[in-house]
Amino acid sequence: MLQPVSDMEQDEDEDETSTEERTRLEKAARQYKQDEKKRELFNKWLEATPQVIKGLSNLSPALGHVFKQEFWIEALRNGVEPKAMYQKLFLNVSTVFK
Repeated sequence: MLQPVSDMEQDEDEDETSTEERTRLEKAARQYKQDEKKRELFNKWLEATPQVIKGLSNLSPALGHVFKQEFWIEALRNGVEPKAMYQKLFLNVSTVFK
């Protein structure tokens, strides 16, 4: 059956809209999954950090203190990003004590 031109244009508009909407929803779903993975990693980090602080404190109370000051919850709450030198230090320490 032949459709009037205006109906055909409306169908095309709906197809474009549904494609745009589908693309937007797919992008939102991917972002949600990425955010969920970040939350999982962050929660694992939160769980492990007290053990890291304890282990470092056993090695050297100063190392434990610095790690806690730079990487623990108070720093996160205050929006403090760990200094690059401490990030490098603790990455190096972690490879030595694996």
